[in-house]
Amino acid sequence: MSSKKKARIILYSIEEALFGTILILALLTILGVANVWDMAEAKLMVVATLTAMCLLPLVPLVEKILKVDFSIIVDIFICVDVCLSVLLGEAFNFYYDVPNWDKILHFFGTAQIAFLGFLLATFFLRKTNTGTHQLLFAAIFGFFFAIAIESLWEVYEFTMDTLTGSNMQKYMPESFLQYIDENGNWIGDEATLIEFYSSQAGRQYAVHDTMWDIIVDSLGSAAGISVALLITYQKPEWATRFLMSHQEAIALEAAENEDTLSADEH
Repeated sequence: MSSKKKARIILYSIEEALFGTILILALLTILGVANVWDMAEAKLMVVATLTAMCLLPLVPLVEKILKVDFSIIVDIFICVDVCLSVLLGEAFNFYYDVPNWDKILHFFGTAQIAFLGFLLATFFLRKTNTGTHQLLFAAIFGFFFAIAIESLWEVYEFTMDTLTGSNMQKYMPESFLQYIDENGNWIGDEATLIEFYSSQAGRQYAVHDTMWDIIVDSLGSAAGISVALLITYQKPEWATRFLMSHQEAIALEAAENEDTLSADEH
């Protein structure tokens, strides 16, 4: 087994155990056995942890489908992103307690997706095309690829909020969540609800959050492409290490093992 596979197994095992624990605590809260979060937050934790546990094996699946090999750094970044979102953001309430936490994650998450989109484009263009504008096309593809992925994520959040009554889109202030019953109905003072949504801030609360997400996603995507272009021009060997074919990865690992054996012999 390669060192990368061993590192990936260890990394994923830790993450899955962590999110599995949070999932169990959330389910126990919903069943009334524990009291870790309120009902609305517990539902959100169930959705968030299940999503995270399904996202983690995504990189190996993409590798298998596209017959490519990502650097372990890609796995690490994804695991860190998921922890920042689910563990700190949802479980420890950073989304509400830390100013602009959601926007920070959107920016860096989209930047990483744009970077990967750029690498994917340059990889396949390198194999199939000899045109003179490959980097320009890869930059355009990576930019819109990241925004498209984030748009699908917004659709996913909206779907989960609609089906489960969660608050992934943060369409409702945290202070209101305690007045939402298990069926998603408002059980608090209706005058408070009417007063809030009668104001301009209340009427634009949900769309304001989503629109700023899109704006920050665009900025993050542009930043990711800028970093990708900088690395491509300044350190092209780094770019090829992030993404290569299976054959190239096997050859590289064999060469590194040979160098290690030679060093041990000396």
